[in-house]
Amino acid sequence: MLGSSRDALALCGGALEQLSGEVNRAEIGSELFSIAALLDSENVLRFALADSGQGVEIRKSLAAEVFGTRVGIAATELLVIAVAQRWSEDVDLVLALEELGAQAILTAAQNENTLDATEEEIFNDLLLFIIGIFNFSFTKLCTFSGTPALSLPNNNVSSFLNLNPV
Repeated sequence: MLGSSRDALALCGGALEQLSGEVNRAEIGSELFSIAALLDSENVLRFALADSGQGVEIRKSLAAEVFGTRVGIAATELLVIAVAQRWSEDVDLVLALEELGAQAILTAAQNENTLDATEEEIFNDLLLFIIGIFNFSFTKLCTFSGTPALSLPNNNVSSFLNLNPV
């Protein structure tokens, strides 16, 4: 992220920290991830919300109209704050929402004294994702070269490494 996007992310992070009361940070985090996923796949909407050439009020209104009835009030408010900022690239808005989502979920885990378990779950999910990519790549490489997946039991990297999904 370039300077303006870093500044925007810092401002949004401050807004997330300022949330008070009985807000469900885990739910907010999940909703921010959902918004980010939609914006990642919908280029036109992402560009409309991140385009600093458009007026701030237009972007805020669009965000509230599109997401206001689909996610909670706190997630909508954070999104409105985010789209009001200047982003170096439109994809930085998506990256910022993902980072804010992660911060919200980890803060919720810390407040519930489940941070260690949450970190372990994230690590295991990431490890299984990497193994899945390796397994797919290895199998495709062997298929492409015409060589069987030599010594892997059942052609499965997870079995070979003796890893079981959690």
